[in-house]
Amino acid sequence: MPSSLCAKWLADAWDQNPAMFVMSPIGAKMEEVCEKWLAELLHLPQGTAAGFVSGSSTAINCALLAGRNYLLKNLGYNVSASGLNNAPKLKVAVSEGAHSTVFKALSIIGLGQDNLIKVPMDEQGRIRSDMIPPLDNGTLLILQAGNVNSGAFDDFKSICRKASEAGAWVHVDGAFGLWAAACDELAYLTEGMEYADSWSMDAHKTLNAPYDNGIVLCRHRGS
Repeated sequence: MPSSLCAKWLADAWDQNPAMFVMSPIGAKMEEVCEKWLAELLHLPQGTAAGFVSGSSTAINCALLAGRNYLLKNLGYNVSASGLNNAPKLKVAVSEGAHSTVFKALSIIGLGQDNLIKVPMDEQGRIRSDMIPPLDNGTLLILQAGNVNSGAFDDFKSICRKASEAGAWVHVDGAFGLWAAACDELAYLTEGMEYADSWSMDAHKTLNAPYDNGIVLCRHRGS
């Protein structure tokens, strides 16, 4: 579309190495505007923070790292100061049909793979909500918006609110499907995901952007 091509040209001209505000004031301002637009477009909580990274794999890493630190902090442990050696053990629940990048991210951030609780999925690749283990404030639960093989969405409506009430951290991997929230005809698929704590997606899949563009979103701005 002409409008998207124009936006790309402007971004190419203005978004040069904007590591700090002083290096690209307009680039920094554009990020603030886009952050607000994304939260409104996807019907996420007001004040949701956004980070623009190299791809959805990196976005997942950032989100799960924020979740790990948040849960440990609530358990009275400062992982930044003390490291993971003596950290309280977290419960990590993930669908057996989760994308490979999720398992890679959990390994990278020190939560491993052998101790994960792999929840069975149904015939469409949706996590079995009746098989999710008991949730508490030491649980990191990972859901999916748009299964890579079937396009199926997990049942956010029944899972996310329950997890929120228990104090668990819920991350939604929405690399393919999170954009459905912006479509009136498809928004019902993402109903309830606003109760999650973090979300990840990119623009080079559903939006067909011509370059890698990962986006991590988090309701806890200070995490």
